[in-house]
Amino acid sequence: MRIGQVCSSRPPPHSVQSGCGGGSGYNVFGDKCLLYCNRGYRRVNGSTERICQANGTWSGEEPYCQVVRCESLQAPKEGHLTPNSCGVSPEYDTTCHFSCRKGYRLHGEPIATCLSNGQWSRNTTTFCKDIETPSFGLTCPSDIRRYADKAKNYTTVNWPPVVVTDNSGLVPSVTSTGAMSIYYKGKHVVMYNASDEAGNYKICKFHVTVEVRKCSSLSAPQYGFIYPHMCTSFPISGTACYFECRHGFLGNGGVNLMHCGNDGKWSKNESSILKCLGKGF
Repeated sequence: MRIGQVCSSRPPPHSVQSGCGGGSGYNVFGDKCLLYCNRGYRRVNGSTERICQANGTWSGEEPYCQVVRCESLQAPKEGHLTPNSCGVSPEYDTTCHFSCRKGYRLHGEPIATCLSNGQWSRNTTTFCKDIETPSFGLTCPSDIRRYADKAKNYTTVNWPPVVVTDNSGLVPSVTSTGAMSIYYKGKHVVMYNASDEAGNYKICKFHVTVEVRKCSSLSAPQYGFIYPHMCTSFPISGTACYFECRHGFLGNGGVNLMHCGNDGKWSKNESSILKCLGKGF
């Protein structure tokens, strides 16, 4: 063997591993070098085996290894994908994270890593599910209490518009029960039910109570009449009550008409009601 038959020993590219004979920092005629790509790289061209030739050169071509890449990923709708490189053919060993914005829950694996074979470590099919209910904000009314109109057992009740929004940006579907303009005496339930496309729903519920103001019950004067009859049983506001003496009896000049006011009080003092006296008085 001649000393001149020596091949240069150059370190391979960073993506290539070399297994060469010799072990003395140089290679002589006949030595073989096995060249293969590092984990996460694949050979694009070049030779996997090179032999030191008699002229001091290596046979074949220097290999070129290219990093393995995985299929590009997409952020789920209403979600995020990090880092940004995950969206553009990410390299081997890149770890990608899926997440959802507030009000949504991730379905699927939150993390996937690009493997050396160009496949993802986990299923990358993910989606974000809306879990947030629609919102009435501050527009859902508190309980409402009203008095009936004068001489009526009902009244008109209004409230500001009930406004519903949703985190999806779409207008929720809204149904209502018990919402009307005129309410009669009693306690009424009003409900607005808002639902979004994901099936989340929110209820706005309040009560409308209508009360009838009443005055104290009156009695017919002795030897007299009172009408209408409701005047004897807590008449409602606006009621006019008349007093009259029976035939053969004379009034003493007292009040013969009283009105039940909107404040639940009589227009005159009850002590001033007409008194009926016999003819002998």
